Amino acid sequence: MHGRRDSCIVRDVVIPAHTNQDFPPELGETLPPEFLDWLLDHTSAMEQKMGVQYLLIDGQETIVRMPVEGNTQNTGMLHGGASCLLAESASSLAACAYGWPDRLGFGATLFARYQRPVETGLVTAVARLHRVAARSLEYRVELFDDSERQVSDVTVKVQLARAPRSSKPAPSSNRLDR
Repeated sequence: MHGRRDSCIVRDVVIPAHTNQDFPPELGETLPPEFLDWLLDHTSAMEQKMGVQYLLIDGQETIVRMPVEGNTQNTGMLHGGASCLLAESASSLAACAYGWPDRLGFGATLFARYQRPVETGLVTAVARLHRVAARSLEYRVELFDDSERQVSDVTVKVQLARAPRSSKPAPSSNRLDR
């Protein structure tokens, strides 16, 4: 799907952003367990409300999706702001994985173009690292509908900031061993 590599972190595993359970062992193959613990403890309330699911998490490429239902404008079509949230969520999550454990990512600028409306199903965002600078990363994000038609493309610049002490992993933290 959408150019996934054989070395994907998650293979056909869906992780809801609002999960309160441990991540499946497949994620531990590539990501540090401390990152997964941090992610479980820092899920976004907005992502939870919008039904965002993590499909692949990596600093080079991250894939997330959400349902169209509940994220529409009054015309019944996917809201452009919801598309932007999905793109920025994918990019910021990718930047966090890229900079872990010393730096975390947060969206700085976003530019979106829309190709076609979506009324039903799921929308999937594929964020790919495009440019690396000293304190920022740029991701190109493509959004697809259930038929794998591109519905929009978004460019997101993500700032890398020092991780607060409370975000850094504890030496003995490892949820996958429980």
